[in-house]
Amino acid sequence: MATVTITVDEVRNAVQKLKAYKRDGNFELSSDHFLHAGDDLFRCVAVLLSAVVVHGHCPEPLNVSTSIPILKGVM
Repeated sequence: MATVTITVDEVRNAVQKLKAYKRDGNFELSSDHFLHAGDDLFRCVAVLLSAVVVHGHCPEPLNVSTSIPILKGVM
């Protein structure tokens, strides 16, 4: 069985692409929490996401999301 590992660098690079001041509609988190976090959080997220991929199970709170449609070019 192949081992899948999501690295701290991959998490850090993904977080750096987030836009500032974006809030989540379900939890009291914003993108700034991640943008200003350190390697300890990125390490925990990397371990969590690696476990999700390897075991094929995602904790229920991670299945919740907020979608906000943005209409473009509609007049």
